Amino acid sequence: MEEDRINWHQAFICALKLGFEAYKDALEFQEEVQLNTQPLRIDALIIKKKPEAVIDKKIAAIFRAANIVEYKSPNDYLSIDDFNKTLGYCLLYSSIEHIVVEELSLSIVLSGRPREALKYIREVYGWKVEERWHGVHVIQGMPFLIQIIESRKLEDREDLWIKELHGNHREESLEQVFLESLRYGDEEYMRVYLDTLIKANLKAMEELAKMAAETLDDVLVRTGLTARWEARGEARGEARGEARGETRGEIKGLKEALDMLKSGKSPEEIERLYAEKSRELYMERGE
Repeated sequence: MEEDRINWHQAFICALKLGFEAYKDALEFQEEVQLNTQPLRIDALIIKKKPEAVIDKKIAAIFRAANIVEYKSPNDYLSIDDFNKTLGYCLLYSSIEHIVVEELSLSIVLSGRPREALKYIREVYGWKVEERWHGVHVIQGMPFLIQIIESRKLEDREDLWIKELHGNHREESLEQVFLESLRYGDEEYMRVYLDTLIKANLKAMEELAKMAAETLDDVLVRTGLTARWEARGEARGEARGEARGETRGEIKGLKEALDMLKSGKSPEEIERLYAEKSRELYMERGE
């Protein structure tokens, strides 16, 4: 599926919220923060509600009062121009909001390796770059702290949601994300995150449908893709109490929805189509 049809940035905001779920009372998330009357926006702004709040995560070790986060989608890379632009965002935000730069931090998150950008920062700017943790490069040279995060190198246990936001999943790693998502309630940002992951990994989804339909049944219901699938209702009507019959019906429904996604239909369109078909089916049955 073409890159421009997948809203990676929206899913990244959701990944941030999932990753900092344990600290939601201490942090405030703002999205696409406009810096002035012109179309200049930072991807995410994380505000500490209480300056003394301790966020016990490696990627938050540099956090200050206001924390600017910029995200590069999986097929994008970090150029030195991109880096300079984000530095400008921090200085402009400091000026507009009247906050001292020492109370800011900047995080740039990308999937690829920022070798050229880091080399330039070391050799041309002469700034200190330290890979303080696996995938977390802390840069000292400005009055505010900066980090460049290679999301693929982050630890699963601590930063699963950011690490796994890409389009090159194998079915096993995709299943791990789905299983972990079961710990969360019916959060809107979880649905958006999983919608994006599904659209970007259709081939792995097809394989996973064959391997672990039981897991998909639990997880995909909350993505909005399967909640009203006709196949689910038909299978349960035709084979009440027969687990394998339900599973076969769910796999059929999943494959139909995946085919629709491949053709370009959005999850919302698929859900609407199945809802209409379900209403017709109920009317035919006199329910």
